[in-house]
Amino acid sequence: MTSLASNIHQLIRPHVIEDGLGGYTPNEPLLVQLQDALKPNNGGGATSAGGAKLPVNATALALQQDIAREATQANVTMTGYLINNTDQILHAWDTADLTLEWSTYLATLTTTWVNKIQKLISPAKPYHPSRPCPACGQRFYGEERNPCLSVHWIGTDGQVTHPEDWTMECESCGAEWTGDSLGAIATAMKSREGL
Repeated sequence: MTSLASNIHQLIRPHVIEDGLGGYTPNEPLLVQLQDALKPNNGGGATSAGGAKLPVNATALALQQDIAREATQANVTMTGYLINNTDQILHAWDTADLTLEWSTYLATLTTTWVNKIQKLISPAKPYHPSRPCPACGQRFYGEERNPCLSVHWIGTDGQVTHPEDWTMECESCGAEWTGDSLGAIATAMKSREGL
């Protein structure tokens, strides 16, 4: 399967993904997952500048609109025909006899969409060091015995941020630290544990 065919397959058809445990898990089409991400219980309901609750995930909506606009523009440029349905455009591209230039361009475009959707629906997880909280001394919390500390070090773009932008919080006591103090805390924790 070419890159374009693989991307289109992930965007409009059910597919399988590696589960991280050596197996595979069924997965809905990425455009369906993006549509699901619009719902308030999937990260929507953010607050607008005026303080009112938004009924949708504004980031997901913007991405969905960008993809629809880019797909329509590319299709009109390539074929001269206006189709206002992203699924129909992708089905047409999947069966079209494309030149190498168009195939390369559309593969790049759809790769960008796949990556953006995946980042939106599966954001980077914080790092959970198995260390006691410097404030309360707890290492785990709750019935599930989850680590108390969460270090947020990945930005909204999916890239590692500068350490001064990192934050750490304790789920047990609610203490929070910013990047400037994390180095001192890490040093103190190592010396306390004799590492």
